[in-house]
Amino acid sequence: MTGEEYATSDEGDPQRRDISTRRRVGERHPATEMHPVALSIRRERFSPALACLLFEGPPGLPRGEGLPPFASTHTAVLHTLRAALPPPVSQSPRASARSWPAALAALLLLASCEQATRAPSALAYAGSGTISDTVLPALSRGFVDAGGVPVDARFYVGSSAGMRMVLEGQADLAGLARAPKSTEKALNPYYVIFAYDALAVLVHPDNPVKDLTRAQVKALFTGQVKNWRELGGHDGPVERVTVELNSGSGSVDFFRETVMEGASFGPGRVIPHPDDCQRYVASHRDAVTFLSLSQGVEGVRRLALDGVEATPATVRTADYPLSRPLVLATRGVPEGSLRAFLDFVMSPPGQALVARTFVPVHADR
Repeated sequence: MTGEEYATSDEGDPQRRDISTRRRVGERHPATEMHPVALSIRRERFSPALACLLFEGPPGLPRGEGLPPFASTHTAVLHTLRAALPPPVSQSPRASARSWPAALAALLLLASCEQATRAPSALAYAGSGTISDTVLPALSRGFVDAGGVPVDARFYVGSSAGMRMVLEGQADLAGLARAPKSTEKALNPYYVIFAYDALAVLVHPDNPVKDLTRAQVKALFTGQVKNWRELGGHDGPVERVTVELNSGSGSVDFFRETVMEGASFGPGRVIPHPDDCQRYVASHRDAVTFLSLSQGVEGVRRLALDGVEATPATVRTADYPLSRPLVLATRGVPEGSLRAFLDFVMSPPGQALVARTFVPVHADR
């Protein structure tokens, strides 16, 4: 990996219905020629108890019932095993019951062996919607095309909760729309900066204000500035629009730290999804919000901050005041598919996908 990375320390079964007709001397079911486990069972002649289990199910229950829950998901394996075994010999109920635990253990072992041969499961992502709603699907598809496993964005919980889930072992990969906090670094995660983004202050296109200082942006969102006229704009009440402020959003955390500097947000309209925030500002002249650059500028206009426009160059160099890193983090030094995915993200093909939405780490991507 290259780039900035850190390690901080059966009744309806047709095969079952005609099984007796397929057990003539010298006759083999086609499936047994394809499954080495089945051939081994035929060769070793497992106990009658296991044969009885596979053909009949547990003693005392109707035929085919009472198999463990996973059996329904291993139909092909069970069919093959039934075809490979000789028909069960007759047993007394007492003997069958005594043999049932050993037979079940054997079946569980065989099923676990079959499960181990399957392709690795998807990687579970938790964290920032800024990442999962934009570039992550393309990175997952690119990784799969390169021979990897999918990345499943199953937990839309925000940067802080995503990092916590990974550190607790509940997810494989966390996405942060900010740098890791000192309290998170103290738990020794591994992380890599894979892109740069920035927050933009967005207003309606008809709003005459073009440029603000960071102090003026703070005054806007604390509620100290109540009318756009105080900032050289039109005569109209400032309408603050934000996503949920207590959701653990990396964007909110970054804005609160970089702009608000410990001050509280003033009253305003809370809209859960960034897309809807942007649409609201696009249709209300007095509204203002802050969103990721990845949102685009459809129907809105970005303000310059401290005289600096948000461009790929100013974001990468952090000359634009609200520039921030985008981070992928794991619980420890990654291995296997997890390491391979991070390597892909930092590779030229991965960075080319990143560049469609964000500023890639390397300027030549």
